[in-house]
Amino acid sequence: MYHHLLMAYFKNESHRGTLAAPDFASRKSNPSCGDEISFTGRLANSIITDLKYEGAGCIISQATASFLCEYAQGKKIPDILALSINGVLDKLELKLGPNRLQCVQLSLESLQDALTSYRAHA
Repeated sequence: MYHHLLMAYFKNESHRGTLAAPDFASRKSNPSCGDEISFTGRLANSIITDLKYEGAGCIISQATASFLCEYAQGKKIPDILALSINGVLDKLELKLGPNRLQCVQLSLESLQDALTSYRAHA
C-alpha cells in the first residue's frame, strides 16, 4: 500500500500540464519500466516561478514529479540542484528499495537536467 502523502501528490492535478514559452524544459524516460516525465518551467531572477509536469508511469514517479513542482516554487536554481534523492525521500516520508528508487530519481534528474541546461545556455 502506498503512503497517504504519496497518494495525495499522485492525485493532485494542479501541477499537470505544460507551459507555453517556458524558460526551461526537459524530458526523461526509463526504458526498463516505461516511466516518462517532462517538466516545463519559468524563472525570474533564477527563482522558479512556475513549473508543470507531464508524464506516464507508476504512482511513485508521477507523485514525485507533482511534489517537485510544488516544492520548487519560489526556490532558486541552486537549491533544486542541491536536492538529493535522499532529501526527496525524506520530504515524501518514503522508504524504498533499490528497484523503486529509480522512480524517484527519474523525476529529480529530469528537473535538475533542465535547470543545468538552462544555466549552461543562459
